[in-house]
This record gives sequence, C-alpha cells and structure tokens, in this order.
Amino acid sequence: MIRYSKINKKPLFLIERLGKKKIKKRLDLTPEDSFLQVCYLNLQKDISVQPHLHLKNLKKNTKSSEAWILMSGSIEATFFDIDKSKLYKTILRKGDISVLFNGGHSFKSLTNNTKIFEIKNGPYLGSHKEKDNF
Repeated sequence: MIRYSKINKKPLFLIERLGKKKIKKRLDLTPEDSFLQVCYLNLQKDISVQPHLHLKNLKKNTKSSEAWILMSGSIEATFFDIDKSKLYKTILRKGDISVLFNGGHSFKSLTNNTKIFEIKNGPYLGSHKEKDNF
C-alpha cells in the first residue's frame, strides 16, 4: 500500500505486510525512480547471484528517506503529510516493512523487546541538520 500526499500527490510512505503473502521470486516495493530502492526476495535453494561490483554513479538526494523492518514486537506508527497534518495511523508487526519517502512520521513501541531494522540513506549529518520536530 502506497499513500500519497493530499498536498502535492507525491508518495509519502508505503507499508507492506509480507508475513502472509506468497511471493515466488521478487517483489519490488518502491518505484524505479525512488531514491530509496527496496525489494523483497524469496530465494530457493541453489539460487545464486553472480559476483558483481556496483559502478560509481553520481546520485544527488536533497533529503533523507528511511525504511523500518519489524523483526519482533509491534509499534504504533503515525504518518503525516508534508504540511504536518496527521494522515494515517496503524500498527506494524513482525515481518512488516514501512518505507518513508516524504512527509513526517512517529512511532511508539507497544511491546517489550521490539526490534526494528532502520535503514536510511547517508551520510547522517545529525539531528539538528536533518530533523524538524513538531
């Protein structure tokens, strides 16, 4: 599920609940033009990826994006449009992923030992240069 801004129609976030889905090989979660690329791979025995290096390419981003992967526990996630208005609230559980493109977000842990992978583009310049708390 991708949700879009009511202001400028750009993607704000996506949530994918992969736990019960039957995915044969690959599911691309983000559009090709997104500055954070996320896909889900379901690999069978003896599947391999040919050894490779990634080529240098100049890619300029003007902001940070991030993804959360819930490994255990649950969180209440709230998502905000680019004007900071509350847009959507949900519970994310083990196996869920959320990818944030635009707008704002917050979350609150609902269980002890909630474990999350948080992945974002870098380098990280520090909270005072990268966040507008509201």
